[in-house]
Amino acid sequence: MREGFKKDVERYSAVAKAELSGSLDGEVLEHVLRWNVEQGSLHQHTSEPTQQAIYEIQKKKQELMEELKKTLHDIDSPEKGQESEPGRLQVSDYNAERRVAQCKLKNGSRIEVSLGEILTDGEWGLAYDFDPSSVPREVRKRCAVEETKRRLRAFLDDQILASEIDSSSTDEKKRLAYKAIKSNRERGDEPAGIVAERVVRNFLKKLVYDQGLDVQVIETDAYQDVARKIDFILHRIDRYRGVRVETAEGIHDIGVQFTTIEGKGEKIDYKKRQIDRARRELGPEDKIQDIVLVQVFLDGLRSIYDQWKEKKLPGGPDKNLSANIKARIFEETLRSIYSTEELEASAKKFGLERREAEQAA
Repeated sequence: MREGFKKDVERYSAVAKAELSGSLDGEVLEHVLRWNVEQGSLHQHTSEPTQQAIYEIQKKKQELMEELKKTLHDIDSPEKGQESEPGRLQVSDYNAERRVAQCKLKNGSRIEVSLGEILTDGEWGLAYDFDPSSVPREVRKRCAVEETKRRLRAFLDDQILASEIDSSSTDEKKRLAYKAIKSNRERGDEPAGIVAERVVRNFLKKLVYDQGLDVQVIETDAYQDVARKIDFILHRIDRYRGVRVETAEGIHDIGVQFTTIEGKGEKIDYKKRQIDRARRELGPEDKIQDIVLVQVFLDGLRSIYDQWKEKKLPGGPDKNLSANIKARIFEETLRSIYSTEELEASAKKFGLERREAEQAA
């Protein structure tokens, strides 16, 4: 998000906390809110009604944080118990060594689910309830935090879209891009590119959660998507493209622009020009060292996704990708932060080596 926008949202957060806690009386609260709305309007070059809408979303975010606090407190207080919510899949018998549990499906059958699947399936609209007697508190709390973070990201994107669409300082082409994102969200549309990006991101996250891949996969917001051409960020400690370097924090972050376009051509050249422009515009506030284009052709992804939607089983559609496609995703995505030797060793470790027939092709 823009740095100025971030500061305005932080101020709204303080006001929202005061309103929800009742720490300010009505007249004082109204004065403080009015001043912040006026300042937000000036900083973001939007109308005051838009700023008021952004504040109302901030209140929802604050309420969500309060819900999380209560949930975490309840998990730490077994005597309170936890009610099962309709539509959620039931998880029990967690095995800490293997990082897997048993999941009861809606038809009564049981299947094994991994920790990574539980933590990422919210991206596909699946939700879980846990048996407190056989699923550790740490796992239940981690899942509650991830679910809240997912919902907070959606609210943040709502705020960014409201600001960028209304702002007089937004480039017109980018305004159209923000409008398209908003329209897709409102209609519930899932363009193939968005599905592919989510598949790749969640596949990598599961390697982190389930097998210890030493990379953090960080979601980006609508501003980073449109203005910086970044679909997600890969974060690695101590190593950068296979060479050890010393930095203030020893941390390296690479922005990834993902595409399913294969080979070369005008569309790829256009994407490369976009990335070159975004790379030149990077500032310290972006907190990444580079932006890379990752090309992975996901043959038959739409069919795989449509088939998965029929039953919506745990694990998401990426569970049904072929071994070669998974290997290709791993190789093409991580080559920007791994040396060739590290990439080969890691692929072997995780069973993600390409088959010889495909390599030859």
